[in-house]
Amino acid sequence: MDALISTAGLGYFVAVAAVFIAALIAKAGAARAPNEEPTRPGFVMASLAFASALTPAVLALYGYSITAETGQRIVLMAAPIVAGFLGSMVGALIGLVTRDARVMFRMASIVAGFAALIVALGVVLPRVDTAWAAEQTAKIVGAAEALTD
Repeated sequence: MDALISTAGLGYFVAVAAVFIAALIAKAGAARAPNEEPTRPGFVMASLAFASALTPAVLALYGYSITAETGQRIVLMAAPIVAGFLGSMVGALIGLVTRDARVMFRMASIVAGFAALIVALGVVLPRVDTAWAAEQTAKIVGAAEALTD
């Protein structure tokens, strides 16, 4: 565990915990019947929900990019995905028990998901190597240009 913390940093694991909490809150507030469905969200709320759904992907890509050892890479890439699944399972159980609190959980789910994304970006962005990112972007653009020719 010390090797993982020294590789990814403690902030990474805080972000993974934020994914767990956001998934727990979202699933605890999920509708269990058609009459519990909320009205359709507006564009802003739908955009926030989509952005917060990207959080595990951001952390998995970060886990891939910071390590070269296969074992650590697999653990760091799988951790946010597993945290999301476990959070959803625990949230579903909480949602079954706390039926009256579902509306509160539903309102808090967007905020929690967006907060998890902010934490993840706060961990990832300072460690992004801009030269590496520019090189990867140039490769992608070059490959796209080769396909169009």
